[in-house]
Amino acid sequence: EKTDLAGVFAKERIEKNEALLTVPWDCILKSDDRKEVGQMCCGTVASVAREMRLGDESKFAPYANYLKSQAENQLPSVWTPVGQDLLRNIVGGEVEEPEIPPVEPTEWLTHDWNYRWDGKSRGALSDKAAMLVVQRSDDYIMIPAYDMYNHRNGKWFNTRTDTEFDVNHVTKATRVIEAGEQIYVSYNQCKDC
Repeated sequence: EKTDLAGVFAKERIEKNEALLTVPWDCILKSDDRKEVGQMCCGTVASVAREMRLGDESKFAPYANYLKSQAENQLPSVWTPVGQDLLRNIVGGEVEEPEIPPVEPTEWLTHDWNYRWDGKSRGALSDKAAMLVVQRSDDYIMIPAYDMYNHRNGKWFNTRTDTEFDVNHVTKATRVIEAGEQIYVSYNQCKDC
């Protein structure tokens, strides 16, 4: 069956607890500051921007070039003002307390990222890196291939991740995943997010 849906699908049955993806620590993009953790880490954003700037010269070249090739309008923070207003009308309520999620989706760039730099952009590549970290990181790290899994909660959420600092990042099935089924991660209902 042909689909235009972007995501990762099981080609064959995957058993519960089977490892889907194991990424060694030295293949993960992370902050140069080993103490920095949490979402939207300045050091992680700086690392992503640096590696995208290096392109083919980066030790992460395939991943850095893939990230650089991503569309820049994937998050509401970079939509036009008209698009942002439409989203605010759809979610209702105030930006900080919408009637339905997400919370502050139009402010991730202007408040969460640029606010840290006195309201000034650090440049187009840094802004893009910040938005990529918001949408694709597992908290403070950017994991090649892992970020191709889509987010979905409820009965569809079928993985868990385990990060062993300085060793690896492992994604495993939390239940049997049948052939043809999409593999999902969760941004907010995982064991350690």
